[in-house]
Amino acid sequence: MGGGRLATLIVGVDMALGPLITLIIFDTRKKGLVYDLAVVVAIQLGALGYGVHTMFAARPAFIVFTGQELAVISAVDIDEKKLAKAKIEDFRHFSLTGPVLVAVAPPMIEKNSPILPL
Repeated sequence: MGGGRLATLIVGVDMALGPLITLIIFDTRKKGLVYDLAVVVAIQLGALGYGVHTMFAARPAFIVFTGQELAVISAVDIDEKKLAKAKIEDFRHFSLTGPVLVAVAPPMIEKNSPILPL
């Protein structure tokens, strides 16, 4: 789902925000150097926190077997209010250890239905 590319982007942004900006503003003769470096650290931590939050929100929550293929559903695609109403207890919250493997039940065909089962 692109998690590796997103992690690379987060590390790249943090590396650009930290050392590159520090290299630009660093001057030992500057009186406000400690304040400037504290601001750089705060910006880095904010960017890292935002990136980790984004990865956590977009993590795969369910892998669904539809009968013919596997579909990956991310946590951001599911409304948590509807998730809390799930009939099965294990599906009422997102797993923190990885996606949950589930399957979709085949549709029920009525006895006198004009639809023929496959």
